[in-house]
Formats: sequence, structure tokens, C-alpha cells
Amino acid sequence: MKDSSDIRKLNINLIRRLLYSNKEYSKQDISLKTGLSLSTCNTLLNELAANNEIIGEKKQLQNIGPRTMVYHVNTQNEQLLCISFEITKGLKTLILNVLSFAGNILEEHIQTYDYLDYDLIKKESMTILAQWPNISQVIISGCCVPDHGIIRICDIEELENVAIVNKLSTALSCPVHLENDMHLKSYGYYIKSKDSKKILTLANFPSKALPGISTIYNGTLIRGSHLFAGNIGYLPFELSPRELLLLLGDKKTARPIISRVIIAIISMIDPSSIVLTGQLVEASDLAVIRSDCMKTIPERYLPELHYAEDLYKYMMVGMHQKALDIKLSMDEEYFF
Repeated sequence: MKDSSDIRKLNINLIRRLLYSNKEYSKQDISLKTGLSLSTCNTLLNELAANNEIIGEKKQLQNIGPRTMVYHVNTQNEQLLCISFEITKGLKTLILNVLSFAGNILEEHIQTYDYLDYDLIKKESMTILAQWPNISQVIISGCCVPDHGIIRICDIEELENVAIVNKLSTALSCPVHLENDMHLKSYGYYIKSKDSKKILTLANFPSKALPGISTIYNGTLIRGSHLFAGNIGYLPFELSPRELLLLLGDKKTARPIISRVIIAIISMIDPSSIVLTGQLVEASDLAVIRSDCMKTIPERYLPELHYAEDLYKYMMVGMHQKALDIKLSMDEEYFF
């Protein structure tokens, strides 16, 4: 049973989530959209404004009538650091973005390295933090299995078994959260697609790296009991890891493997739609992949196949939304 402090937190988080959509709202709009009374909205808005979390400004709406007080997020009050590491076209890539809690990208750094270890991530993160002292949370997206804050089964060997959450949170003196990159991309794609009834699977086929998938239904990610779900590169291809990676270095040799992966996804998950992405697939490949699937799966059971050239923007949406979910959660630890 929730006490009055819990109810107050729920109410204030309703207003936060609305304003963190990066839009302006009047007090009347906020009351209408949250279901809270005008007096409750007034009290909570004053509190948020006193904490510099939001800003209230008088504006003339639609250029008619008297000026009305409207509220929006104060993007200078608090920021989010998004860190991503991945293999891109065989290159080790580190991406650091500073976001406002309204989702705006305030600063972006993308760099490739021959050797990408924890010390490098720490160094680059501390440089960003020195420039943005109001960063209050760090979200890490990695090509790995996040095992209680430890990087496991990572495409970047020098990051394997690094307890990055504990080490980086100590170094930066702020909360750090680690998540699988495909989980965040599918979460972002789900947020943007606004279709909660479909079972959606994202399938990523990068060059010279193992493929990965992520499935989401009604906002819930299928993560597995060990967060291992989606590591489709461990299917029994009757090839050694080295042989498999060699085949995944060229589009022609990779295509039969991609078709087998899609057939496996359909057989095991039966999604409504599959979005294919990565350097090894193009939009023109979808017809051939669908034809391959029809050789073993009846056509009426085939999902829609779509192509996305790049999931980067969806990853950023997923990281932003993940940060909001953690910030607005009533629990000490948030799970998808």
C-alpha cells in the first residue's frame, strides 16, 4: 500500500514524464493530460521550478488572447552522459553523447581505436564530465551481455570481464547503468513506432562481428534469465567462431547465414515484423531472404520484413528513455 510520499512521487513523476517529452505545456494542459487537479499541479510545478528542474514563462498561445504561463524542462539543470562501444565495419568505435533530459543531443564525440579498454573509456568520460558538471547519470550501451554491471561476451576483447558499472560510477561519482546495445535499439524503435500490439524483432548483421537480435512486445524486452537472449551468433552453424566471422566479413558469404538466422527467429519467436540492419544487409536483400524463408516456413506464417539503414537514432532514443525510466522509477533498481 502506497503512503502519501509515494503518491506525491507518482504525481510529480507524471508531470516530469510529460515535460521531458521536450514540449511546452500550460498548467491547464498538464492537469488535463495527467488527470491531476489544478491545485496539485500548481503545488508540484512550483516545487519543480524552485529546484530549477523546469522553467515557467508567460507566452501568448497561438498569437491570440492573454499571455499564459507555460512550462518546459530546464535543459541546463541536469544532463545525461550516453556511452556506446561497438564494432563498426571491423573498427572499435567509442561514442559519447551528452543529452539533456528532454532528449536533445548537446555534444557528440565519435572515435575509432585499435585498442579500446576501460582506461580509455574512463579518460574520455572524465573529460566530458569536467565540461558538463551537471551530468547526473551515465547510460552505457555495449556489444556485450551485461552481467550485473560486468561486461561479458564482448565483441571488444579488452573489455571482457570488466566491472565497468562499479569502476566507472566510483570514478565519476554518479550512477552508471549498463545495457545491451540491441536492447536499447529495439526499445528506441518501439518508442518511435508507437505500436505496442506487435511483436517486434530487430536483427543486426554487422560486418566481422557476430549478429544479434532483440525482441520487444508491449514495451517489454525478452532479455532472458541471464540477459543472454538475442545472442543469435551462438546458433549451431557447424562452424568455428573464426570460420563464422570470416563468412560474416563478406555480403555474398553472409547471406545464407542471414537467411538461416531469420528462419530461426520466425520458428522460435513468431514475431509480427522483423527489422534487419547492419553492414551485411541492404533493402534489396529482403525479397531474397523472404524467398529463402518460404522454402521451409509456410508463407502465411511469415512476418513483415523491413530494412533500417542505421539504428543509431533509435539507440539514442532508447538510452534517453532508459535514463528517464530509471530516474522516474519508484524502485531502487529499474528493469525493462
